[in-house]
Amino acid sequence: MKFKRFIYVGLVLGGGLFGCYMAWQQHAKAVLERLRPPSPDQVRKWAGLPESTHLTMFTNVPDDVWYGDESIDLGKFKWVRAYENRKGSNFTCFVLAVYESGSFWPSNRTKFINDLEQNRKKMIYDREQFHKKYPKYQTKEEEAIELATSPRIMPNGQKSYGFIIGLFPARFALHPEFDVLAYEYVDPISHDDRHPPADLTEKPTNSFYEFYTNIDAFLSSQ
Repeated sequence: MKFKRFIYVGLVLGGGLFGCYMAWQQHAKAVLERLRPPSPDQVRKWAGLPESTHLTMFTNVPDDVWYGDESIDLGKFKWVRAYENRKGSNFTCFVLAVYESGSFWPSNRTKFINDLEQNRKKMIYDREQFHKKYPKYQTKEEEAIELATSPRIMPNGQKSYGFIIGLFPARFALHPEFDVLAYEYVDPISHDDRHPPADLTEKPTNSFYEFYTNIDAFLSSQ
């Protein structure tokens, strides 16, 4: 009799856990479905670009934007948007992608994050040793790279990770319901002879970390 009760309790608990899991799956799916990308004007403001900059949002992003480096496996995204400046004195581009939770960097994700942490520690150590030897040598580029690539706790308490794609800053965060990636890109997504990309004469005034934090907060608030 006690054994039967034990089996019954186990079935009830198992069914309850399965029900909770299914409810969570439905919740995560609902959150993902209602996520909407920011407007070009929002992206412009978050990047610190002047009002004269006119960003255009593109939904068709070529595969080579994601897989130009064969060592990078960014996974299958839910949706992706590219924001380009096609007019004026400046050309710039930002790519934003949202993934199902756990879909970003599906292969060796844990190793990838651990490597980012270890690389960060090594970079700090190497820099400290270098400045002990050359105390007067300090560049803004060093600080910019460190800020762009360092794991940081954002104002909402979520941790984001930075890395470099080619020569450009990228950052991602892993939420329970979704993953989000953003990075800067300097080659045109679209090729329209009527509107060739302008020369790069103006750059975003905000750091990429600040830019990403605004994107993440916008998506998290939906």
